[in-house]
Parts: sequence; C-alpha cells; structure tokens
Amino acid sequence: MKKITSILFLIFILISCKDSKPKEYYTINGKIENGNGKIYLIKAISEEYYSNNFVKDSAIVVNGKFEFRLSRKNNIPLPFYIETENTRTFRFLLEPKDQQIIIDSLYFNVSPKIVSKNSTIQNELLILKERKSLALKEFNTEFKKIRSPNFPKDSIEKFAIKARKKLSYESYLILTNFIKDYPNSYVGFWEICIAQMYSGINKELENGYNNLSTKIKQTDVAKVLGEHMFNSKTLKIGGYFPTMKLKNKELNEIMLVANENSNYTLVDFWFSFCSPCIAQFPKLKELQSKYNSKQLKIISISTDKTKHIDNWYKVMEQNNIPWLNLLDESGVSSSPLGINSFPTNFLLNKDGVIIKRDISLADLEELLENLE
Repeated sequence: MKKITSILFLIFILISCKDSKPKEYYTINGKIENGNGKIYLIKAISEEYYSNNFVKDSAIVVNGKFEFRLSRKNNIPLPFYIETENTRTFRFLLEPKDQQIIIDSLYFNVSPKIVSKNSTIQNELLILKERKSLALKEFNTEFKKIRSPNFPKDSIEKFAIKARKKLSYESYLILTNFIKDYPNSYVGFWEICIAQMYSGINKELENGYNNLSTKIKQTDVAKVLGEHMFNSKTLKIGGYFPTMKLKNKELNEIMLVANENSNYTLVDFWFSFCSPCIAQFPKLKELQSKYNSKQLKIISISTDKTKHIDNWYKVMEQNNIPWLNLLDESGVSSSPLGINSFPTNFLLNKDGVIIKRDISLADLEELLENLE
C-alpha cells in the first residue's frame, strides 16, 4: 500500500510539473462583427525586427471568432495589422501575453480594440494619442481652408505640404517629450521605428531615441533600429547621394552615381501601383520639356517587387516616360535607407549633394525659373 501511495505521489508531481511549464506561445483570441473567411496577422514593420515570432499567423473566422498564436521568443510588444484579401486594419501593438482583439468590421483602416488585463501598453497609447490630439486638431482646422471656394488653386499644393510638415515636426517633438516621461515605453520605441521607416531620420527622432532607457537600447530590436538610423543618415541634407546598385530596363545590374553635369538632378522613388507617384508624371514631363538637361535631369527609381516587374514596364509604356528609369527590385537598396513611402524624391546640386528632400513640383518649378 505504501509503495502504491509513493507511485501515485510521483505521478502527481510529474503532472504538476508539466502543467506548470510555461507555454511557448501566447494566444490572441479575436472577435469580428461581420467578417468571414481567412484573415492574416501581418508584420507592420521590417522583417529584421521579428525573430521567427509566428506560430499561427493566419486564421479562419468561424461564427465571428478566430485565433492567432505567437511565439514568446521575442518576449516584447510587437506591431502588427490584420489583413484580408481586400482590407487592412490600422497598426496595433500586441504584448507577449494572452489577449483579445475585437474588430467592428473589416472595412479598410478600422482600428481594432485590444483587450489586455493590466496593460501598460494600452494606457501609454492613450496618453500619447491625447498629447497628439491638439496638434492634429490644429492641422485639420488649417486643412479646411483648402476646401474654401475662394482659396487660390495654385497655392493648394504648397499649403498642404507646409501644413503636413508642421504636423510632422510637432508630432516628433511630442514623441520626444513622451519618451522623456516614459523611457521604458515600447510605445515610444515603435513610434520611432515606424517614423524612421517612412521618413528617414531627423534630429527630433534622434533625441527621442537618446531618451530611451538603457534597458530598451540593449535589446535586439533597438540594435536593428540603430543600424537603420545610421543608414538613414546617408540621405541627409548636405550629404552626397549614395552610389546604388540598381537594374536598367534590360534588368542588367548597374551602379548609379548621381553626379551629373546638370544644375539640378531630381531622383524620384516610386512603384507602379502608386497612384500619387504616377499622377506626377505629366508635370515632370512638362518640366523636362521646358528645361534642358543642363538645367534639370530626372532619374526615376522604381521599387517594384519581382512579381510586379511586368507592371513596371506597362506603366512606363502607358505614360511614355522619357527620362532614365531604373529598378531597385523589391526595394533592396532603398528600404534600408529609410525610403519606404512613395513618392519620395531628392533634389541634388551639380556636385551630387542633396539639397532638398520631397520637394514639391511647384517649388521645383519656381527654383528652375530663377535659373533663367
């Protein structure tokens, strides 16, 4: 009897140890109001920030419910969005613990609600959103002026660009001060990462990074950000435009050295499914026709993915693009430099030095007119 009791006790201990072993993944349970079919959990930033994090990255919605599983390998909050064939949610952060996502619908750019007990992340997101709200309200008030029938049409582009730049600058300052107050915040950290990815690096983002705690700066993701920040500085105003390995129309590799004998060279990054990029072509053609190659040279660089190269050819032919057009296949060279939003352009002087980033075509035309 004593032997049987000992065996039963040993079995109990083994079962207890098995149950107490921490799970290797955390579960994201989801609810959606009016969606069916397959949905995907998508990485919202460069692949390098994730460490094979997915266990289950797609799901079938059944009776309005779905489930994702993520590995605890990274063990830090990470940015994602949810996508279907036709829609995508806004970006959100998931903490390395079980939580719930509630989506009202799968309309484009809907904001999911994250339900997570004792969530520091969700509280910090609300604080940062509140701090940014005043700057956003001021921007919306200014932007309404464009809709007035009395607003001069030839001033709309300049006014809009100026308003957006002001909002970006104020948002960066707000972020820097937020990180100063919350140096251990991954909310602040990912805001810097995403801003760097789309806009490159600037003084305000560097200040924000410097305000992060040593604990965050020692993480693997912070090391990735540091490398991206260093690469972004290659494209700073006053620096030389870098030599890039690209492909010509015959898909032969060439080295682009953007040091031309023109007063100005406009290097324009785009891709063949970017409507705002294509909308600029008529004006660019007008400028090239008006100003000779000694005054203005245009170089377009497409970041189309390999599977979209045929569409790149198609768009070039449809728009009869007369200037040099090169391919950075899948953005291999441009993405590490912080060129991830389109169109993005760089204006170079005759020595190949960057003097403007994202110059409006109206400002470019004004600059060229002053040459005459």
